Amino acid sequence: MEESILQTKSFDLSVSVYKKVAELQKKQKDFLLSQWWAESVSAVALNMYLAQNIHTKSGLSIYLYVARKAAYRGLFWTKLLVEAGELEAEAARRIELELTELIKMLQASITTLNSNRKSNKVAPLVEEVE
Repeated sequence: MEESILQTKSFDLSVSVYKKVAELQKKQKDFLLSQWWAESVSAVALNMYLAQNIHTKSGLSIYLYVARKAAYRGLFWTKLLVEAGELEAEAARRIELELTELIKMLQASITTLNSNRKSNKVAPLVEEVE
């Protein structure tokens, strides 16, 4: 199955954050906050991978919601690391922009999925009468 844009972008962001976390852990000996940050961002990619390989609309919906929640958690940890002086503002800004873009894409996917569900429920099948 072909990867979605969301899957590709979230995976690439996970790799970037992982490299940054490895740097933080080496330089500043910060393990706890940076690990939570990496787990949150990686959860977006993991859920997009799972969503891509699920074949039910309800399963897809669940993974999209969980991915969106993980993206918000990633934003939270990014801001916390900046405020704690562990992460430089420029790196954080780039990551926040990417997470925000992922959140918008996830929300659009959720909205589309929900509207498709509603339109399928509202429009009953019309049978021809002979």
